[in-house]
Amino acid sequence: MDSSRSGFPARHLLLLVLAGLFGAAACQPVKQPKGPERDYLDATDMFKKGNFERALGLSDGVANASPPNAYTDRARVFRIVIYGGQVKAYKELGESYGEGGKKIKKANSKAEYQRLQNDAFQLAASAALGLAQTAHHMMSGAGIGKEVVLETPCPSTEGPVEVAQLKRVKGGEWIEPADQDAASLAAREKGIDDELAELVGGDRAKARAELSAGPVKIAGLDFTLFLAKDLLNAATIFDHKHFNDYSKLKIVSQEADDAAQAALAMLKESPDEDKEKAAKKIQADIKDLLKKNMYAT
Repeated sequence: MDSSRSGFPARHLLLLVLAGLFGAAACQPVKQPKGPERDYLDATDMFKKGNFERALGLSDGVANASPPNAYTDRARVFRIVIYGGQVKAYKELGESYGEGGKKIKKANSKAEYQRLQNDAFQLAASAALGLAQTAHHMMSGAGIGKEVVLETPCPSTEGPVEVAQLKRVKGGEWIEPADQDAASLAAREKGIDDELAELVGGDRAKARAELSAGPVKIAGLDFTLFLAKDLLNAATIFDHKHFNDYSKLKIVSQEADDAAQAALAMLKESPDEDKEKAAKKIQADIKDLLKKNMYAT
């Protein structure tokens, strides 16, 4: 039937047809991610909310999948950021309470700071071993490729540049349990933000801007040097000034040296004098760390 004769304009008929098509499309169920993709997205969501332990738990199966899946490498990069940030955070907490414990006068306050120091170093040691294990998996087999991807939103809450409560602690001032909890949270947020900024190769503002725009691609060489440096810092947790465990110091130091060697191998294809110096300095620092702690008690 001719729509113009029926009193129903053709353009109205067209709009009804289009509306029907869009309505049908809207009724189609949205495909929900599942499997490794779902686990990875859930982990990054927890990361955004600042629940870093939960993020590690959710990404564990993806990172350790055998054979690897499409999200395994991304999960490993993601976990390295968390573990590296935790090492920084708990190391700072432990050192601050140790320094404060030497200055504070009351015996019970001194003992409490000693306990907090030991607890922080215990957590730092756990994170250091997690970092070493993740790095080992990442460098095994085909190793780190020419490019890695960091794909995660930044935590909603940005950490402080300096943890105010720890400044008071280091001055020998007592802080109450509520402030101790606040210091722990702030240190963890600070550690993650510092880790992201260092990995992206700039400051916090750059890291947040780039991650907000989508996945960040990082040259494999730059990531490997970053990892070697992170592992060296993690190894220091086991020196005689911190957790004092030479056997674990050797384990983590070996992973740091492996990363430095991997970086030097990459540099044979793309020479860069400054990066070569950086890799060799890491190796020299590892040897020095092992030597100084070999007979420490």
